[in-house]
Parts: sequence; structure tokens; C-alpha cells
Amino acid sequence: MNSENQPPLPLAIPLMTTKEKIASTACHIGAIFSMIPLAGVAVPFIIWQTFKGESDFIDSHGKKAFNFQMTLLLMRIPSYVLTVALIGFPMLVIIEFVSILFSIIAAIRAGRGLAYSYPFHYPFIR
Repeated sequence: MNSENQPPLPLAIPLMTTKEKIASTACHIGAIFSMIPLAGVAVPFIIWQTFKGESDFIDSHGKKAFNFQMTLLLMRIPSYVLTVALIGFPMLVIIEFVSILFSIIAAIRAGRGLAYSYPFHYPFIR
């Protein structure tokens, strides 16, 4: 068979190491601790700072997880204030649901070695 009849080779997909997948997944799973004040922001930040120099993959996921959790933290502040008027409780429930839902989706994607971008966040760290 000559080379003209050969199908094109697939593009190479970079293989992620297990350590990269675990560290990236851990950045997103930190959202589970978001009910504890500042823990939802601190966990991804600490993991990202620890492993960011080892991989662009971890660096990217760590920044995205931190930015998303920081955005949600800023949304929680007025919700806490509005709990006095009982309006804040439904807002807090929605924020926590969104935090956990999107963080689980991001963790699954990171665990598979895929990129993920949260649907909304302010880029505090670029």
C-alpha cells in the first residue's frame, strides 16, 4: 500500500500525568468546603500555588477554580447581609448549588485530562 492511500494520522493529544489530573481535580473539589467561610477560596488557591509550576494544565485549572470561587464569595457577601430580611437564604442556597454543581463538572473534566471554563467568573488571576 502506498502513502497516498493511507488515512491521515490523528493529531497528538498531550497525555496528562495522574498527578496533574489529581491536583487539577482537587482544585475544583475545594468548592465542597465553600460553606466554611473562605475555605472555598483557600483550598483551590493553596493547591494551585503548590503545583502551578509543575504543569500548565494544573496552572490553568487552579486559576479557573480560584476565580470562580472568588466570584461566588463576592456574591455571598450581600446574601449574608440580606439574610436579615430573609431574602438572602434563597440566594445562598442557589449560590451553593451553583458552586457545587459547576465544581463537580469541572472536577470530572479535569480528572479526564480535559480543559474546562466556568460559565461565569471574574478573572482575578489571569
